[in-house]
Amino acid sequence: MADQTGGVSRPSLEAHHIYPQKYKEFFLSEGIHIDLNEARYGAWVDATAHHRWSPQYNRDWEALIKNKPSREQVFEFARKMGDKYRFKVMF
Repeated sequence: MADQTGGVSRPSLEAHHIYPQKYKEFFLSEGIHIDLNEARYGAWVDATAHHRWSPQYNRDWEALIKNKPSREQVFEFARKMGDKYRFKVMF
């Protein structure tokens, strides 16, 4: 689709934290010492879609955390969330 200047319009992108910041203390308590702002733990996603699915994304993480997952389960879950919400996980 062309924009008003005749160029090709692109979706507006915004940064997404793969590991929700609201669970930073949980991750640390489980020995998962990651910089949540490091590029490889984030993804660029369509802004409109991001706003639409973010609440459910956080609920998915909350459900996992209530079950006290292992370190490996947390990493695997993050990878699965990339598939579910259609963003690329770089770890």
